[in-house]
Amino acid sequence: MLADPQAAPGGHSLQVWKQPGPREAEFLALAVENSELRLQLAELQDQCVELAVDNGALHAEIEALRRELAEFRAEPQR
Repeated sequence: MLADPQAAPGGHSLQVWKQPGPREAEFLALAVENSELRLQLAELQDQCVELAVDNGALHAEIEALRRELAEFRAEPQR
């Protein structure tokens, strides 16, 4: 009986590296694009949180200015 040319000692078969075909290359490209898009999404989510915090601070400041203006308008004219 002839030995299998890809058989390693102990009866295990060897993995032979081969150039990825078009489907594998497309899959890898999609995986890379997916990773890049996930990173962009995470960055945008961080920016949204920062904007929400800033918006809350600005809203509080506007409300304080409105109260101050209302008090000023309520004072009798001199």
